[in-house]
Amino acid sequence: MKAKHLFHVLLTSVMLAATAGLTTACTSNDDNPTPSGPSESVIKEKIVGKWKAVTQDGTERVTDKLYVMTFNADGTMTYSSSTFFQNLSKYTWRNKAPFTYSISGNVLTREGQEDGELRKAFYEVTDINDQEMQMVFTSYILDGQTFSRDMKIGYERVTADYSEDIIGMWEVTEMTGEETYNDDNARLAFLADGTYRYYRKDDTGDWQLVSTRDVEEYFVDGDWVATRWQETGGEMNYEWWDIDEIKDGQMKWSALREREDGTRFKTTFTWRKVEAPAGVEAIDLGLPSGTKWANMNIGAEKPEDYGLYFVWGETVGYGSDTNDGHSFNWASYKWCNGSYDTMTKYCTNSSYGTVDNKTVLDLEDDAAYVNWSNSWRMPTITEIDELLNNTTSEWTTVNGVNGRKFTSTMNGNSIFLPAAGYRYGSYLDYQTSGGYYWSSSLSESNPSDARSLDFGSGSAYTGSDYRFLGFTVRPVQ
Repeated sequence: MKAKHLFHVLLTSVMLAATAGLTTACTSNDDNPTPSGPSESVIKEKIVGKWKAVTQDGTERVTDKLYVMTFNADGTMTYSSSTFFQNLSKYTWRNKAPFTYSISGNVLTREGQEDGELRKAFYEVTDINDQEMQMVFTSYILDGQTFSRDMKIGYERVTADYSEDIIGMWEVTEMTGEETYNDDNARLAFLADGTYRYYRKDDTGDWQLVSTRDVEEYFVDGDWVATRWQETGGEMNYEWWDIDEIKDGQMKWSALREREDGTRFKTTFTWRKVEAPAGVEAIDLGLPSGTKWANMNIGAEKPEDYGLYFVWGETVGYGSDTNDGHSFNWASYKWCNGSYDTMTKYCTNSSYGTVDNKTVLDLEDDAAYVNWSNSWRMPTITEIDELLNNTTSEWTTVNGVNGRKFTSTMNGNSIFLPAAGYRYGSYLDYQTSGGYYWSSSLSESNPSDARSLDFGSGSAYTGSDYRFLGFTVRPVQ
């Protein structure tokens, strides 16, 4: 997310703890309604599920102060929050932290270990139904200190779970409100391991990873997403959003924010999921590794289309029109300083530039990953060898387009790779007579080259070619 604090929260949401000796307005174990709330049996029946705190003392809580509690029927629960804890002068980061709870009359007690301490919190349930719950947060203990509260918290039941739907690459399409990116120049890639990646376009229109961060983490609990990030040498930053919807490749976020003067405003974001286009299929060739190959090239609309031409390690593709103003040469190559011996990334030999010993493209430099989302990537040279060793190939024509058909010796399935040729300087060579497809692997013995799948009418084989050349890309997953 954008590398700055939106706001520091002045008041924590509900914090954990309280001693077993604390008392509340009611400790009765009977099953009858108490003077201040519903019966124990009603609470136990209705409370199971996920609840988000949405109001405090009758006022809508800003998104920075939201938290989520999930109650299970067996007396266990989880608690998620990411907010500023005033008593400790620090932020919390609780991703479904485990606790237990019990209900006696209309009193709910929550307890568990946190930071090596046993903590309890007491609430009085004053109202509950299928969709809403009202509780009074009465007291807690933190770091050995007892704190009293008289805070009325309103909750709403959460039925959506966007923890899996959010995974993938998302691009901003619309925003409203203050403290936004101010343009549509942003992408976020949410990974299944709880980390994310933030991209922005450079001056050439290429999506670039913002690489100045040591930490980029997120979690989703129901319909609420919390993020945090740390710039190298800087402090940790936090941001929170309600996920209003994820549907049909579109995600909508909203947040209620508070200015320093106490006034409030709403901010919204709409995101488009970056996905492979319609018609793309993952073809199972029965390969030993389980790798599946796409049925068409990046930029193609059907299997026999040539698609786009990519420089190795760059993610913007170019078409077959050599009058588009782009020249494929060392002078324009992103990862060198104008010549084959001045590599600035992906280099294993000091004679060719700055050594970093990277031999496979980082995902942020992988044309398939950036253009077709994180379920796709460019094949390694090992995976290209596997393709060649487990298929037969023949030179053929599909709908008037020359290329090679690779047919699996394992299950008989096949893919067609058109003979798209390659771009070099301002020229397009070998179109209709040769195919040149990048792998994600560097040529370790000669790091000015990258490995590729090359073929003509006679055979198909692995090659090594200048990194600045414009080759086509056939993704795998």
